[in-house]
Amino acid sequence: MKGIRIDQADKYFSLFVRYRANWTCERCSTRYEVGSQGLHCSHFWGRARESTRFDPENASAHCHGCHAFFTANPELHRAWKLKQIGQRAYDLLMIRAETHRKKDRALAAMVCKQLAEDEQRRFENRS
Repeated sequence: MKGIRIDQADKYFSLFVRYRANWTCERCSTRYEVGSQGLHCSHFWGRARESTRFDPENASAHCHGCHAFFTANPELHRAWKLKQIGQRAYDLLMIRAETHRKKDRALAAMVCKQLAEDEQRRFENRS
């Protein structure tokens, strides 16, 4: 994705999403080693939408293949997301996605770092 800068907030949010999913693709259930680059933080509404860029309901852990599949098949991605979070949560996510606001990146980095650390601890306690 050209033109979209990855900063500390993105890095920590991605870790949070992958730990939350137990380093497992949420579509095909393929399990990855902690730290693997094969599992992505996949955004339903693209990262360019600042209002949902760091929204936990907007992101899922997908392997490269599933991420590419959903990118190429947006209607199937929409159906999958609806099934995952339900109609009400989907409608609220869509409203948040349509709200144009700029995030405080320093604050987002701090919050995402804490989310990632908390989820990592939960992951380690489950293992």
